[in-house]
Amino acid sequence: MRTSTDLAGRRPAALAQGWREHRVLLAVGAAVAAVAAGLYLAALATHPAVSLLKGFDLRVYRMGGVLARQDPARLYTWQQQPGIQFTYTPFAALVFALITPLPFRALMDVAAVVSTAALAVTASIAFRELGWRGMARTGATLLVVGVAFWLEPVQRTLYLGQIELVQMAIIVWDLCQPDRRWWKGAATGILAGIKLVPLIFIVYLLITRRFRQAATAAAAFLATVIAGFALLPRPSVQWWLHGYFQEADRTGFVGEMVNQSLRGTLTRLAGSVASGQPLWLGAAVATGILGLAAAALLHRAGYTFAGLTVCGLTALLISPISWDHHWVWVVPGLAVLIDAAARTRGWMRVAWLAAAAVVVATFGAWPRFWSGGATLLQGGLIWYAPLTAFGAGDDPKYAEYHWHGLQLIAGNLYLLVGVAFLLVALVTAALALRAGPPSASSTRTVELADDGVTPPRGLSDRLRGVLGLPPGQQAGVPRRRPRFLAPDRLHRDRVVRDGGLRDLLDVPDAGRHRRDPAERHRRHEHDHDAERGEEAELLHDPHVDGVAGRRPAHGDVAVPQRAQHRAEGEPCAGRRGQQRSEQRDVPAPGDHQEEAADEHRGARQQLQPQPARVVGPGPVRRVGVVEIRSDEGDECAPQTEQHQQESAEGSSTAPHLQHPSHSYHFP
Repeated sequence: MRTSTDLAGRRPAALAQGWREHRVLLAVGAAVAAVAAGLYLAALATHPAVSLLKGFDLRVYRMGGVLARQDPARLYTWQQQPGIQFTYTPFAALVFALITPLPFRALMDVAAVVSTAALAVTASIAFRELGWRGMARTGATLLVVGVAFWLEPVQRTLYLGQIELVQMAIIVWDLCQPDRRWWKGAATGILAGIKLVPLIFIVYLLITRRFRQAATAAAAFLATVIAGFALLPRPSVQWWLHGYFQEADRTGFVGEMVNQSLRGTLTRLAGSVASGQPLWLGAAVATGILGLAAAALLHRAGYTFAGLTVCGLTALLISPISWDHHWVWVVPGLAVLIDAAARTRGWMRVAWLAAAAVVVATFGAWPRFWSGGATLLQGGLIWYAPLTAFGAGDDPKYAEYHWHGLQLIAGNLYLLVGVAFLLVALVTAALALRAGPPSASSTRTVELADDGVTPPRGLSDRLRGVLGLPPGQQAGVPRRRPRFLAPDRLHRDRVVRDGGLRDLLDVPDAGRHRRDPAERHRRHEHDHDAERGEEAELLHDPHVDGVAGRRPAHGDVAVPQRAQHRAEGEPCAGRRGQQRSEQRDVPAPGDHQEEAADEHRGARQQLQPQPARVVGPGPVRRVGVVEIRSDEGDECAPQTEQHQQESAEGSSTAPHLQHPSHSYHFP
């Protein structure tokens, strides 16, 4: 018999296989991240720095900080060039004032490094929330960072010096904190005081019934407004009371190609800004309801990070302005798709991998091979469509109003893909809610199953034989990965076909014991006899063991001796026997049972039975295919030290089977 010492010195094949897979994933992820970084450094070395890190928007941020310090009255009238103004809150100007002492070139380098770190933090938190651990999490994070680094939204964020990657990382970090932390939501509220789009996450907290976190976020947002009025009163009046915050055209032409929101697309299709606004209002309300509903349903079904990602997608769709660099939220979305592919099999895995490939192909920073001066920098499929650079107001001559053919698809590509994934999220949310919350085994397959120190523990093969279980895999090693859309669930009388939860409970396949009706009938008769106090005779009779499909008990495993304990005057035996006889309207056990007990002791006078727990006919609780009988109120003698030692030798890996208040029946 294998002991725990033997198991510690050997690595199960399944664990070794999982360890090798995770090591390969780590190597692949590290290679992809290294190649992405190498290409970027090579591009910096062979091209002018401004071609990759121009910092156009960072100049606007810095100028807003300078005006907040020196000339607040000009904060919303200053223009860097026609159509380019400071379009953020007064509190944002106060925050940007902190970076003004740095020279612009140094500030640009710091922004690039911090944004790259924020990208890695977002991917790492994403896989942590999705249940990945150890080398698997590290390898997947490096893989996603390497791929996402060359997506067009990420490259544009670095090029313009935007804060989108930092903002996304802070929101993900904040809303993925445990609910018990009183400050959860505060960072999201502060970011909403800088850019208004994160306000949607406060609504998301409300509809997911996290009222304290929503109140914290709202209070933090209100504090930013108060700080703005206190330190910059005139700009605050202009922004909040004069309605500057709702003037989307302050950022330029609303229908410009790089505005990949519903309003931008509908404006381009309608032919004018005025004609597109009513269409956008109706579409934004409907999309917001559907998107938040999908996010809330995913959260309710247990897929909390997927719900957070869908909320971010909804914000991009309904916002009046969603520039191309705002779409960095595809990075956590890519992590969700990879996780879904890892948890499914067959055609579902192919479908999720295809969805991840669509994201990479759609948002990739492809070179502009359709233009005469094609380069490897600042590319992307959306740039196939002509655009109006730095347009202001509205003009029928703008290029966006005259697209045709593939230009219509390329120019609205981000929005089209975003709407498609929102529909996928709605279907996924409905299926996930119907399937129920993910089980404990749903995240086990992507963990580092073996760290080389302690193997998983489960029932020994010898004890499984005594209990009538077939020899099998140790608990804690799922035979196959759980499904994303239909996670493992416990039903009243069976376990679903997925083997992960069966292995977690260490019980046999429910289907094995239902193929033969005769065998099921014999097991039913055996359990019926056991309830009448005949466990001892049944467990010691080799013939009954064979008929019932159980193995004979081994000599080193103590077996309950109901007759002996009853004869010795155990209080629980007589009392429960009397109660059962009254319920079934049969004579109570009398002298003939005591004589049978004497004969039983005489036939086994060579054995030295140890005190053991009597199996009482108490209430039954079903867990899968295991019946747990509780004997509450029994006054039975505790196990002796010798018996506990012998039981531990029978199975050092299943201490729960030695518990004095339960016995196990396997129908």
